[in-house]
Amino acid sequence: MRRIDCLGVGVLMILMAMPVHAETACSAITIVASPQQIPLGSRSPIPKSATGFTGDFPIGLKLVPNLSTNQGDGAVAVEYQLTNLGSEPLKMPIRPDQGPLTDLNSKKPFTITILTLYISSPNGPSPLIALNQQPHPSAPEDHFPPLLEGQFSLYAREGFDQSWCSLAPGTTMRITAQTKIPVGLPRVEMQGHAELLQERFDQTTSSTEVGTATSKPLVTVMNKSGDNPAPGPHR
Repeated sequence: MRRIDCLGVGVLMILMAMPVHAETACSAITIVASPQQIPLGSRSPIPKSATGFTGDFPIGLKLVPNLSTNQGDGAVAVEYQLTNLGSEPLKMPIRPDQGPLTDLNSKKPFTITILTLYISSPNGPSPLIALNQQPHPSAPEDHFPPLLEGQFSLYAREGFDQSWCSLAPGTTMRITAQTKIPVGLPRVEMQGHAELLQERFDQTTSSTEVGTATSKPLVTVMNKSGDNPAPGPHR
């Protein structure tokens, strides 16, 4: 299995072995992502509370935290497992930076596909997880559940084959990332979210939501030693 590392704010993408192309199976690669600096003016996503998927995004999302990685500061590794529940292959973005895909001097319109992954939790901090984030214009402030740290996005554009992979029906794409859970609480609830957008660059920029996917809520319970939390059952 090949591994793609998405490291740090500067973001570096390392392809192990052969290059990744659109026909490359998503199930044949592992993506390791680090939290990204949210661009100035970016909006907070709006989590969908219901488990399942919406729109043209037939994805079953499962959130798997590796709670044994918690060293007392709340930082834990998590794996997002995205399974294609549809009958057709899905092209999935895998680039951690959109810079090479964005040509603002282009005279022809182009579209960038963006996959954003994040975790909501009623135990989390303010829903505007970065001071430079702005509320989504279509929802009032009280519609924002608190988000845990660790939101990140993957990008792709037609004509850039190495920015895509193909997720066949019934197969699973795995993305490992990191989040930070509150320290000192007896239990923490968390729920994973995936949002697929298409951002069109023309004389103006516009975004269209393709669909979303939401995992089952997960409850983590502190173990008897009071150190690392242990996963509780899904509700």
